[in-house]
Amino acid sequence: FEDGTPVRFWGTNVAAYALFVAKDEDIERQAKRLAAFGFNLVRIHHHDSAWVEPNVFGPRGRSTRTLDDAALERIDRWVAALQAQGIYVWLDLHVGRVFQPGDGIDPFRELDGGKPQGFNYVNPQVEEAMQRFAQQYLDRTNRYTKRRYLDDPGVLAVLVTNENDISHH
Repeated sequence: FEDGTPVRFWGTNVAAYALFVAKDEDIERQAKRLAAFGFNLVRIHHHDSAWVEPNVFGPRGRSTRTLDDAALERIDRWVAALQAQGIYVWLDLHVGRVFQPGDGIDPFRELDGGKPQGFNYVNPQVEEAMQRFAQQYLDRTNRYTKRRYLDDPGVLAVLVTNENDISHH
């Protein structure tokens, strides 16, 4: 840490459906359980994946340009519960987002089923959409911790893009 105290992280993921369907008491219970197992880092993963419904964009629609408040509330709840147990959080910005025709990506047909992997390096519209999401996602205030994600000392890391290369590895 900043004061020179050494730290080691033992982490895991909370992903996909678990982020959005858990009841408040289950989130609290799982956060306590993760802490009891010795975890001090949790990655919030597959929050944007098209195969997860709902996801941060809400029910499947014509666009991924708008974030769903109900889904964000669930993520806020997880982050607050984890931090209350002394667990740091790793936030992903892009994992499985699939652009929709209403996102205004031109030419949309170039994307493999709307998947932007690799195209954010060469398509300015994809780059702009990903930057806009990052701003929307990180510049908001967690309704439970009352901290903006950008300012939250409990957010240890932010992954810009996951498994994103031209050949999709």
